[in-house]
Amino acid sequence: MPLPSQRPFVTRRRVVLLDGASEGGSLTDHLADIRGQFESRGFEVVVIDLKAPGSDADLIGQVQSGLVRFCFGLSGFGAELSVTHAHGTASFWDYARTPYVGVMPDSPVFMPSRHRVASDFVLFLYSDPVHLDVAASIGSPRTARALVAQAGFPPLAQPAPIERREIAVVYAKAGGNPEEI
Repeated sequence: MPLPSQRPFVTRRRVVLLDGASEGGSLTDHLADIRGQFESRGFEVVVIDLKAPGSDADLIGQVQSGLVRFCFGLSGFGAELSVTHAHGTASFWDYARTPYVGVMPDSPVFMPSRHRVASDFVLFLYSDPVHLDVAASIGSPRTARALVAQAGFPPLAQPAPIERREIAVVYAKAGGNPEEI
């Protein structure tokens, strides 16, 4: 695979969001919001579903275009991609010399292998300092990690009181005391 153009990454205005099958479509739903955030800041956004046939060629084509600033995955989705070549196997991101940013909202206990990815081109962002510490203790020192503030979107309207909602089951994750909830 030829190297992308020598144009500096900071001048590139395309971001590739990596999507794929996830329970309840959570990746796809969140990526729609993230896409809007990037687009509102003047970035061109390309979404690649890594579970779709031909997605490998789509990703390689984007990287080879020389227009991609970085690739992005929620929960580190796509960080573990690899390439087999004449000298063995390597991280796709190292081989393609393309930055990958993964936002890591969950504890490393749910998928420890993803937090162990070793690449000079991968950055994992954590919103919980404990998750960052655990990931740093089990992960490769080659992979950059940082703590970031967690952001959200204000609701468009005031939510209905809980007693008026038609929800059969509520799963409260890290929401405090379940008895109070």
